[in-house]
Amino acid sequence: CPKINEQAKSLIGDKITAKAEYKDFAVVGEEDVTTPAGTFKCIRLTGKVTETSAGSVSYNYTWWLARGIGFVKYEIRKEGDRKNSVTTILLNKVDIK
Repeated sequence: CPKINEQAKSLIGDKITAKAEYKDFAVVGEEDVTTPAGTFKCIRLTGKVTETSAGSVSYNYTWWLARGIGFVKYEIRKEGDRKNSVTTILLNKVDIK
């Protein structure tokens, strides 16, 4: 989306540098995950990411990965969020060539 990219550049500049620390990632199981792109047999991986470039903000991640596809679903929870809000992103389409 060139228009969106140009708008983003005008707000934040041409480059963003971020530093993050990935900790305690582990495969915690297998499960079938259904998304708009279909149902996939996935491994579930959990861990913590701490962004250190502008203070210290930590997020708990859960990733579902399918063999030959990659990310099918992921969830992000900000540590200390009293609302316990979750951002969920699902695979929308698979285009295998």
